[in-house]
Amino acid sequence: MFGSIKWSRSGVISIATAIIAVIVAATVVLPFTILKSTSQILDMNKISKTVPHNFVNVDVLVIGSNNFTKIMNNYLEGKVKSIMCVNELNDTIVSQYAGLGKIVVMDSYWLKEHSNDVKIWKLIKKLYDAGTLIYIRGKYACELLKLLNLMGLEEAVRKGKISKEAYEIQRKIIIERYSKCEIRPNSGIGILKISQNHDIVIYGSLRTALKILKKVKTGQYITLSGVSPSQCEKLTEYTIDNDDFGTGDPYGDALVMVTVCKIPESIQKYDWYFYYIRFETVPGALEYNSGWETAHEYLYHKLPFGGWINWFWDRDPTDTDAYAGGSATVTISLSVEDVGWSYSESYVIYWLKIIDKSNFQKYRVAWEADFNEQKDPPDGPSTTSMLLKYGFIVKTLNGYCSFVDGKYGVMWGHPGWPWWSYKTFWTDTQYLDLCPWW
Repeated sequence: MFGSIKWSRSGVISIATAIIAVIVAATVVLPFTILKSTSQILDMNKISKTVPHNFVNVDVLVIGSNNFTKIMNNYLEGKVKSIMCVNELNDTIVSQYAGLGKIVVMDSYWLKEHSNDVKIWKLIKKLYDAGTLIYIRGKYACELLKLLNLMGLEEAVRKGKISKEAYEIQRKIIIERYSKCEIRPNSGIGILKISQNHDIVIYGSLRTALKILKKVKTGQYITLSGVSPSQCEKLTEYTIDNDDFGTGDPYGDALVMVTVCKIPESIQKYDWYFYYIRFETVPGALEYNSGWETAHEYLYHKLPFGGWINWFWDRDPTDTDAYAGGSATVTISLSVEDVGWSYSESYVIYWLKIIDKSNFQKYRVAWEADFNEQKDPPDGPSTTSMLLKYGFIVKTLNGYCSFVDGKYGVMWGHPGWPWWSYKTFWTDTQYLDLCPWW
């Protein structure tokens, strides 16, 4: 499915050890341990000249085991305004951390242990609705998306937005689908509700989540496609970073940004979803002075329930070739004539080619981008930062989630004699779902 090139992945998990001085917070009487370092309460007026560039002026709540909270406390210290670490969650704490500019970092094992606790579900939903950035770190991070989808589904059927049949089918799908999802131990999933119809989902590092929150909080965040939230019934933006690829120094950086727009429609039988993908590569030759160049990109999307509740409707670009030099124009032109919706965009590529690997009969939309790393000029696309864009449309039965799986890969190449060396990294399978009712 992912081409004939043999791939491998390597990773090194390093655990920083630190001695963290902690005191029991005396201001709030709670039935569990609170770890809070007074050194983390920063006076912005006094230290404005010494604040590190990656500092985010937000309050962070860390939830999990003592070991997890200590590790997170150590990582976050100096990067945020304040940190409070707890082993449990209640209404009092939620009221303190509900709202834009607040972050809750949660151990996925702790969330998994409380996955049947309805009270915890409601408290997390309250944080989400208030605009708190929720970040779940570790293997079972998908429990967060399962929880929010199930709660949204319950509310939709209660309000009559979907049929009982659609409720039963999707409830079974969501439980089975997200129960199979596993995230790399040092990665995670974050979600931030910007408005009633606009979410951001992060697959990857807490560092990326903090950067996005900083942009949102300071008004610098820009929607990642030409479609604005006002043009969509619902808009979710997925960011997939280095930590999910497993790449980085010395090979290069990869970032995939997927915007999913629920297309406004007036026909009751079907729903349509527009997917807009931006794949950015920054090779090690540029970022780390390591000599590694971009050689290949892989983008694979499939419908696990294709032909039953959803179908691919349209996609672009098709094959576009500028591999031998010169340039070529890449065109994205998509439409849903039934509802009068369309999107078009074009951009120029050089010294690479885009290969369309899609097959609608097999419910697959896929592309590969092949860079001419061995023959392009020194300042060619293999040694510079490149951003390639793609798009497709999914059609579903009315009231159903889009249910799209995405998997992405990047190959780096290093010149040598008598041949080049290559290293390929893949993301986990990403659930790029958009549900119309939450």
